[in-house]
Amino acid sequence: MASFRMQQINEMIHREVSNSISKNIIFPEGIIFTITKVITSPDLKESKIFYIVTPQENSNLAINTLKKNIKIIKDHLSSSIILRQTPKIKFILDKLEINAKKIENILDKIKNE
Repeated sequence: MASFRMQQINEMIHREVSNSISKNIIFPEGIIFTITKVITSPDLKESKIFYIVTPQENSNLAINTLKKNIKIIKDHLSSSIILRQTPKIKFILDKLEINAKKIENILDKIKNE
């Protein structure tokens, strides 16, 4: 389990990356991009940002849009968070959330039958 300080840093990075994406990046119409969690290494060198995209078939389009604008996100993060060093950002598709949605849909179908 992460320490209280690491939880605070993860929440702060989550908030600031979300703000930067919502203010500065325009996804193609119909794409909803959601950050599910952030895990930062204890040495603060890397932050893994887990995300989901709705609809799922557009996840490649969404990540390509992010890659084109990664400098904007990094600049916003470095200017809004005061840390010894700004962590390297790595976006990872959150398969746990995707699988949970699939299971939820299956359970809903069973319930309705």
